[in-house]
Amino acid sequence: MADKWDERKKAQEEEYFVKKEREQLAKLRAKQEAEAKEAAQKAAYMKCPKCGESLKARSFQKIEIDQEEI
Repeated sequence: MADKWDERKKAQEEEYFVKKEREQLAKLRAKQEAEAKEAAQKAAYMKCPKCGESLKARSFQKIEIDQEEI
């Protein structure tokens, strides 16, 4: 009888941890998708107004600037 109880308890524990892992994975995927979407949007509007080439964010004296990629 104790063996069945232990097996049930182990099964419940495993089910709990599988559920938690799935939740964490779902959160990570959502975060990655949001970051990818944000990066794509940022890249889309960072174009040189003069020539249309892509711009890259750089730091200059603690100020972030957009500069043409070389």
